[in-house]
Amino acid sequence: MPSPTELAAYKEIDTELPNRILSLFERTQEAKMELQLTPVRSDAWGFKFATFGAIAFPFALLGVSVLMVLNGHDVAAVIAGTASALISAPHIIKATRRS
Repeated sequence: MPSPTELAAYKEIDTELPNRILSLFERTQEAKMELQLTPVRSDAWGFKFATFGAIAFPFALLGVSVLMVLNGHDVAAVIAGTASALISAPHIIKATRRS
């Protein structure tokens, strides 16, 4: 950013130059702020995705387990049900201990 003296000198050359310089400086600052926010937004989306996965995945395995029982695949159903319980149990225990 030029000093006020330099801006006054630019104004003597062309009256619009100081405004154009200020506009350029503002756009540069906005671009820098946008770049700084990009990792924050990325982390937020990653957190949302991980949270959804941690909640939905055990229920999906439980649903697969039920479907397998209905189709006569008892061993696979036990494996899927056990996986569902092992995945969801730590989250349930942690949630109940906080209360």
